[in-house]
Amino acid sequence: MLMSLLPKPRHVLVAATLAVAGCASAPDNFPPPCPNLALLTDAGDLTRFAGTGRDVTDLALAARISAIGAKCARDGKSAVKATINVVADVARGPAFVGRVVDIPYFIAVTEAGQIIDKRNFIAHVEFPSNVSRVPFMGPEIDLSVAVTPEKNASAYKIFVGFSLTPDEVAYNRRTGG
Repeated sequence: MLMSLLPKPRHVLVAATLAVAGCASAPDNFPPPCPNLALLTDAGDLTRFAGTGRDVTDLALAARISAIGAKCARDGKSAVKATINVVADVARGPAFVGRVVDIPYFIAVTEAGQIIDKRNFIAHVEFPSNVSRVPFMGPEIDLSVAVTPEKNASAYKIFVGFSLTPDEVAYNRRTGG
């Protein structure tokens, strides 16, 4: 698989601050539960080729989301603010031209399987001279979800992934990327 330019973790690291106590009855000094975090399986890797070839010499770019971090805090009595960080490993291949690339990614919040908020971002990555692999750490992104005494933030799910073309998704499905 052409993703061999990047380390292959068995699991994406998902760091989330989770509290076991319920939001309504917990003392204010404990953080509230965070929404569940998930890497969208088919969108966790990005592989781009130059031209129509799919040989390693045609590889322009390979990226992998390697970590998703979250911390949560109360945002008044009726909301929880989740602060999300996305970390990726980005490698340029033999067919990469230039030293800069913009990689689109997204963060989406769902409730009961329905998208209630989706935001698109750009990872601006610059490769120094003679460097083929660089880490990318996105900015902290604040999301707010509504909570009630009956529904805490763990009722929501936050998905993260690269914004891929249909061909890039098909490639990931074929190669298990």
